[in-house]
Order: sequence, then C-alpha cells, then structure tokens
Amino acid sequence: PEAHGPENLLRQLDTVRGAIAPSAGPGVSARLPERRPECLLLPVSEHHSIIAASAGGAWLLLLLPAGQSGPVLSAWSRIFPGSEPPPADPGN
Repeated sequence: PEAHGPENLLRQLDTVRGAIAPSAGPGVSARLPERRPECLLLPVSEHHSIIAASAGGAWLLLLLPAGQSGPVLSAWSRIFPGSEPPPADPGN
C-alpha cells in the first residue's frame, strides 16, 4: 500500500488497516454473493477522521480533517446508491 504524510498520522492509518485486513480476505464462497460495498467513518481525534471504504475486495483509507467528510460521503452515496452511508462528522 502506498501512503504519504506525517508519521503519527500514518501510524493511525496502519492501525485501521491492521484492524480491517482480516475482514478483507479473498476467500468468497461460490454460493454466497459478493460482499456489498462498505464505508465507515472513524473519528480518530478531535482534528481528524478516517474514512475506510471497501468495494470489490479493495480498501481505501482516507485521513481527513474533522468536519470535512461530507463531500466524500456524498460521492460514496452517488457511486454506490443503496449502500448505507455512514453518519456525517458532527462538524459538518
């Protein structure tokens, strides 16, 4: 995975990546439908939130200033209609 930024923020992203990695395994039964797209909003401090999104077996982690997740969550809802959007940051 490619990541750039301040070391303390990269550690937070690594922690989230480690927490979600076991659930992102490639083993899918032929009898079960493919997993639905998922999107989680994780407030990690009063200054930052992480959006963890998964679709088609790939994960995307975005570290955003608190209160700035609204446009990303709106885009998610447009791209994946019918998926449950996470709640918006309280600052939005």
